[in-house]
Amino acid sequence: DPEALREAARNVHNYDFCLFTSANGVERFFESLSEVGRDARAFGSCRVGAIGPKTAQALVPRGIRADLIAQEFVGEALARAILDVGGVRRVLIPRALVAREELPELLRAGGMTVDVVPAYQTRPAGTKHKERLTTLLGQGELDVVLFTSSSTVDSLLELLGTDAVGLLSRVTLACIGPITAATAQRHGLEVAVTAETYTVEGLLDALERHYQRAVS
Repeated sequence: DPEALREAARNVHNYDFCLFTSANGVERFFESLSEVGRDARAFGSCRVGAIGPKTAQALVPRGIRADLIAQEFVGEALARAILDVGGVRRVLIPRALVAREELPELLRAGGMTVDVVPAYQTRPAGTKHKERLTTLLGQGELDVVLFTSSSTVDSLLELLGTDAVGLLSRVTLACIGPITAATAQRHGLEVAVTAETYTVEGLLDALERHYQRAVS
């Protein structure tokens, strides 16, 4: 519902904190802010939190520097950081339509009023990709599959269907962090690489170290 996001943008100044959990959320929120004729000044005294450096970086060109960045790039860490601030009563979270609930639940458990507003929707890959991916995996044309979120795990497994686990057993599986790895393992996948820094760069660094160990 784009109007819900526009309404949140109109009233962002009424919150103590606005928390962004992805660069996509930043982009969509500021698009809505523009649609209602506002800009970064609309935040007023509302402070801004980001789940990690990439999300914080997405705010800078829009005139906002995050007041708080989670030390560990997951919702639980962002929630702990907000709880440590103290005096926070109202929180706005513009995020994906479907997302983990740990962040808002922890904040509500801490006595805060939390408004979660869908800013965008993550959609699964279209079936047109299935035949090509199945062929590439089946013929050994791929060496690595990188998962950057739990939703990418779910989407790929749904796309590949009943052959998914067998096809993915032929490649090295690398996950951006332990939450994504846990999702993959829950589906019966064997994860070879889990990044310690939960960013794409951290994932690539972990993959590089994995292959360096393999040849040493």
